[in-house]
Amino acid sequence: MSLIKVAGLKKIFTKYDDNNEIESSREVLRDINMDVEKGDFVAILGSNGSGKTTFARHLNALLFSDEGTVTIDGEDTKSVKNIWEIRKKCGMVFQNPDNQIVGVTVEEDAAFGLENLGVEPVKMQKRVNESLNKTGLGKYKQKSPSRLSGGQKQRLSIASSISMRPKCLILDEPTAMLDPAGRKDVMKIVKELNKEDKMTIIYITHHMDEAAKADKIFVLNKGEVVTCGTPFEVFQKVDVLEQAKLTIPYVTKVAKIMNNCGFLKAYNYYNVDELIENFSKENDVSSFNSKIRKASEVSSRKKDLKKETDISRDCILSISNVSLCYDKGLSFENTAINNVSLNIYKDEFIGIIGHTGSGKSSLVQLMDGLIKPTDGTVKFKGMDINDKDFNKRELHFKVGMVFQYPENQLFEESVIKDVMFGPLNQGISQELAQNKGEKALEIMGISKDRFEASPFELSGGEKRRVAIAGVIAMEPEIIILDEPVAGLDPETSSILLCALKDLRDKGKTVILISHDMENVAEYTDRVLVMNQGSVVMDDTTENVFKNQVKLKEIGLDIPIPKEVMLRLYKAGYNVNTNVLTLKDIEKELK
Repeated sequence: MSLIKVAGLKKIFTKYDDNNEIESSREVLRDINMDVEKGDFVAILGSNGSGKTTFARHLNALLFSDEGTVTIDGEDTKSVKNIWEIRKKCGMVFQNPDNQIVGVTVEEDAAFGLENLGVEPVKMQKRVNESLNKTGLGKYKQKSPSRLSGGQKQRLSIASSISMRPKCLILDEPTAMLDPAGRKDVMKIVKELNKEDKMTIIYITHHMDEAAKADKIFVLNKGEVVTCGTPFEVFQKVDVLEQAKLTIPYVTKVAKIMNNCGFLKAYNYYNVDELIENFSKENDVSSFNSKIRKASEVSSRKKDLKKETDISRDCILSISNVSLCYDKGLSFENTAINNVSLNIYKDEFIGIIGHTGSGKSSLVQLMDGLIKPTDGTVKFKGMDINDKDFNKRELHFKVGMVFQYPENQLFEESVIKDVMFGPLNQGISQELAQNKGEKALEIMGISKDRFEASPFELSGGEKRRVAIAGVIAMEPEIIILDEPVAGLDPETSSILLCALKDLRDKGKTVILISHDMENVAEYTDRVLVMNQGSVVMDDTTENVFKNQVKLKEIGLDIPIPKEVMLRLYKAGYNVNTNVLTLKDIEKELK
């Protein structure tokens, strides 16, 4: 018998007016069929708004189908008497761990579910210890969850769920906000739960490399399952994935270029080790080196901005000897920023990278004047933004901020009103604000039929794009974005990043915090690397990624194309190791 059986699942969201009459209805899921056996590892893929999260919430009775059935271990989720038993069997881990952390300490949070189940204290303590040790949080038992890093919070969410010994663990984009090391930690835990504890895993993700580790993949598009199968079977269907606004894993993209250039017979490889192993089997080093042109000192992809900025560009924002200490003088005092100095110039596209908790978000909030430094100065166009006479309101129009969870910025009754709010507060006319709002929504790929919808009816990805549109509509000189593409599907991410690049080309300055090294390599000119509150590197994108040893030491990765070429070079292949992008690899191998 299947652990999870879904048959003919249909879900309609209905909106009612003030008179309780149906105003509109939208079919979110239609005719979903799925069988999941005990111990399976199933990945769910789909673009933003495809119905992934809605589907997942049917599996532990947070939502109920309008048609069809969902049974968990033989029990119908619609049966009221089964609800708590079903929720014990299907644990849920949400994208934002803050939404499900309730305990004062790590230990209390891990015990919360068990207390509600009435587990006796001795057994409860044993289970809590086991779950915290399994997720690497045993030494943090008495620590406040608010003091954990993003990756640690996500591990706590997993620990709190598995302490209840569920048969199935449902994870909704659990690594979207994590740095490379945090992503690897979470995936390691998930794989161990699946392989060692035989726990069934339902894993929703936009990271194709994570989906490639599953036994089976289901792809949703507009509320329907458009294909399913093993990773090999699904990732062969490139056209189907593209129609669903998805793509193949990044390593597979590299392999496909090598296949097109005649150096690989196939391209169904999902990690760098597999790719290098098969490349080496199919390409003799001497023969390859005789075919490929000699790798030379390649000129920089980008200008050496660091040498030119002081004489050729206007400095918009300057930070001088800035430090920031939270809870100064208390026992849990924390230095978030440690003596940072840097200049931000007009029409730069800057990437800020660093492990979770390195100070990235604190740094950009200092730039926008949202928090005041403990020491040092922040100047916008030569004026100290923390002087009592400085107009902070005007600064927020000039330096636009998109927070890590921008959907929390939404509050108006309709999408268009939310995006118009900022422009209207700049004192412009209703008509002009509407035009700016519509243009910003168009840039973000929001269709006109969603303009009058409530922002709270949107999918997570749509909310993200609407919040970003609200900042773009104000036409700031500097746009700061804290992990804007986390949780977005590949196509939407590409649309957003291309839009930001276009804004940079039109004279705007864009500052992007990201954990995605491939995006940083593709779009930015300059990269700031943060570690323990300090800027440890500030250079062109190409120069920063030459320091792969230092980056690895602080828990960061280098872009996959560069990693592949470095591995091949070390194996004796005469390839250029300065590449950063897929286009760079294609240029080198043609």
